[in-house]
Amino acid sequence: LEAGEDLLGDRGAPEHVPSLTLAGIAALNTGGLAEAESYLRKAVFIAPQTLGARRLLVTTHLRMVKTDVALSEVRDLLKVSQDASTLALAGEAHLANGDVVGAALHYEQAKALAPKDAAVRTRLGLVRFAAGEPERAISELEAASTVDAKDYQADLALIANYLRKRDAD
Repeated sequence: LEAGEDLLGDRGAPEHVPSLTLAGIAALNTGGLAEAESYLRKAVFIAPQTLGARRLLVTTHLRMVKTDVALSEVRDLLKVSQDASTLALAGEAHLANGDVVGAALHYEQAKALAPKDAAVRTRLGLVRFAAGEPERAISELEAASTVDAKDYQADLALIANYLRKRDAD
């Protein structure tokens, strides 16, 4: 991250939004959540139309367990973008705030826009379990598993459900 800090210092481009976003990503990936938040807030302040930085800021706040802040930000973000990534992020923010119904609604909307996105379908399946809808959850997870053979998250969720069910019997 030191190279990123030099880039953003007095000799660099401290108001260059791509550099701020990149520094935010680096900080986020190395666990520097407060640092990531700082870089991304500045990027969003300078260029509020930059969707990538705004999504990353929401992700940062979710990792910081600032779930109410993340939910507020994602609601603002949905006013300008309702693509599958933003809708899935909204689902994550709603779930983090204990709103299973809101999470399911946003994941359903994301699935409608990106039906071949195994990650979205897997999350929707997990939300269906949380909502007490095991049949719909299993159906969604099975669909996610067939959409992308390399994405094993849905398979793991199905196996965990099978083991849990077997232990209960």
